[in-house]
Amino acid sequence: MLTRPSQATYALAAASLGALLYRRTGGQLLGFSSDIHPVHLPLRAPIARIVEHLLAKGGGGTYLGEALKKTLPNFSGRRVVIFTDEQVHDSAYDTLLC
Repeated sequence: MLTRPSQATYALAAASLGALLYRRTGGQLLGFSSDIHPVHLPLRAPIARIVEHLLAKGGGGTYLGEALKKTLPNFSGRRVVIFTDEQVHDSAYDTLLC
């Protein structure tokens, strides 16, 4: 949980959790805002560099439904884990119904 006096943001927390999970388990890491932003950094890249990359590509809004529409048709993994800044601007649920 982030507290009021903290200088961390939900976006920073989401990017950090995503970077940690990516480093631990591999797989595919995508940032998303108004578009998807694949991370092409090696697993051994410093976590701070991965987080910087994710945060630098964002800023266009949190369109989770659009990210899922672009990602799921070609997805062959076992699970999708989503970390957001809790400001989703579209309906991800509608995307999952299709």
